[in-house]
Amino acid sequence: MNFLYPQFLYGLLAIAIPVAIHLFNLKRYKTVYFSNNQFLKSVQEKTQSTSRLKHLLTLLARILFIVFLVLAFAQPYFPGEGKSESADKTLSLYLDNSLSMSFSSPEGQAFQRGKQKAFSILEQAAPTDKIQLISNDFKGTDRVLLSPNEAIDEIQKLRLSPNIRNFDQVRERINNSLPSGAKNNHRFIISDFQNSFLQKANSDSLKAQTNFLPVNSTYRSNVYIDSLAFFSPVRKAGIQDSAQISIINTGDENISSSLELRIDGKMQNILKVDLSPGQNDTTIYFTVQDAGPHYGIIQIENDAADFDNKFHFTFEVPKAFNIVEIQPQESTKTIERIYATDEAFKYLGQSQTEPDFESWKNASALIANGVDLKSAGFWSEFESFLSQGGTGIVFPGSDREAINLLLEKIGAGTLGEADTTKKRVGTINLEHPIFRGVFSKKPKDPVWPSITKQYRFERGAKPAIPVIKTEDDSPVLMEIEHENGKLYLWTSAIEETTFKQGGLLLPILFEMAFQSQNAGSYYNTIGEKSNLTINRTQGLKDELVKMAPIESSENEFIPQIIPQGDKLLVNARENVTESGVYEITNDADSLLTYAAFNYGSSESELSFMSESEIEQLIEQNNWNKAQVLTGDNTSLGNFVSSIGQQSSLWKWCIVLALLFLGIEILLLRFIK
Repeated sequence: MNFLYPQFLYGLLAIAIPVAIHLFNLKRYKTVYFSNNQFLKSVQEKTQSTSRLKHLLTLLARILFIVFLVLAFAQPYFPGEGKSESADKTLSLYLDNSLSMSFSSPEGQAFQRGKQKAFSILEQAAPTDKIQLISNDFKGTDRVLLSPNEAIDEIQKLRLSPNIRNFDQVRERINNSLPSGAKNNHRFIISDFQNSFLQKANSDSLKAQTNFLPVNSTYRSNVYIDSLAFFSPVRKAGIQDSAQISIINTGDENISSSLELRIDGKMQNILKVDLSPGQNDTTIYFTVQDAGPHYGIIQIENDAADFDNKFHFTFEVPKAFNIVEIQPQESTKTIERIYATDEAFKYLGQSQTEPDFESWKNASALIANGVDLKSAGFWSEFESFLSQGGTGIVFPGSDREAINLLLEKIGAGTLGEADTTKKRVGTINLEHPIFRGVFSKKPKDPVWPSITKQYRFERGAKPAIPVIKTEDDSPVLMEIEHENGKLYLWTSAIEETTFKQGGLLLPILFEMAFQSQNAGSYYNTIGEKSNLTINRTQGLKDELVKMAPIESSENEFIPQIIPQGDKLLVNARENVTESGVYEITNDADSLLTYAAFNYGSSESELSFMSESEIEQLIEQNNWNKAQVLTGDNTSLGNFVSSIGQQSSLWKWCIVLALLFLGIEILLLRFIK
């Protein structure tokens, strides 16, 4: 005979309680003097004998009640009882190998303890049982049923993965991968049960008996870097730059830690930080001396786990911003003079009658200033520049219909009749990126520029976001997104406003050019769609692109490439499984740029469901086929052995326990 929960057998020690009561609760007899007790002798002997028998029977009933009650909880069964071919079963085993399973407890790492539970299940499975093994990787082999020994080998090979799954995804994967002929299916879900794994699970009924096996970590305090944002949209060589770093402290107490920043592998800064519970923002400074691609690594001191101690990012320092301005033959020097004030800009002026379309491909910003050319070919090239990710700036000229050719192409409305009423700017959206850093603080009672002539704007299907509006809410400057690029549309010519005289035009045009620097993402999250863009002019003669971690060129791979005009979109989602910085090279191994990948922050959150919370969720969702399995690995193995045995010994133990409880009551009530 074996026991499903042998730890309950310690309850047999409770037998000592009724024995102690029997020994120390003996009746004390009162002495009564009689003149002659000759006639009481037989009565006395008979009463003592009956009382002794009653006490012994009561003691026996109490002992047997405790014995069978404890056995009912221990659930005895006979190995092999009822075993037949029909008892062969299919065990679906899910082992959570997400990064949160790397956190430890006094008993050891959660992932290793999860493996031990899986081994206990498989070691007690019958040789004829079929095993469906599922992990967060969701491999094609999930459909293959294994023998217990084969499953043990696969679990030994299993490693932590950046893939994140929830219970609904796991349940669906098991259902879809399980062969139709599988019978007597029992499911085991081994996980640390982060809140995100189970709390929002669909309440649909479960198709098979599902057993939840929690392996929670005792850590509740963790520190990790959640995000990074630069204060300026563009980096400049030789000029100090800064970035805001968001650090999360998941614990309830303040923590002191340190930050290290390395740029291109060289130490740039070390900070001591005091972190309160929740989000903490800090600023870190650095300087780069050369133009081109760069990468950075921020490391935070933390003992809870090491997978989220580093945060990787990349950025580009442009050599110059190419500004192309197209004007009528009667050109002005306003925009040329503005961009000539900063050596970061390279200005090129063109006539509307002789545009150099080839030079547009390298332009950071393309400005149509007063163009009144009604040429479908000209505006088609302008629209193509926008769709490929370019930034366009349009000031209307004397003929609004020329601009309407472009607006109609992108579905952004039209310019209507001119309004020559003198107006003043009433509202400026200071939260818009082009005003970032223009004002140190929000101006009080500002005197904004005035406008003497303005075209009315009639909206189209595509949204136009007002950036500057007059006092009567007429738009002066709008941002219109078109495919991968954006258009800044002015409704007044430069000469019809006082933006130039007020000194506001220069920072606006500067920031528009800076915003044209499409840096893409400074970093990517593993498992999500990557956002990497490469210009074909970056030494790329064909579409062969290679990627490799900067620490190990041996792990080189070729990512998916999607041509898009003069650019290539690189999708490395299926290839990158470890955080770090990856260099992107061409076929001649020349560096094109860098790409940074970090693990998702959800795995760094140490919020786990307790056993009681899981049980409450089971009851709330009416999952009649679900239960939480606790206890050590031995009892878990015994549970697996008992599956399909159809043993009802525990029920008989309940019956016998109630029987002896009833006998005790009868003895005390009816035997005087």
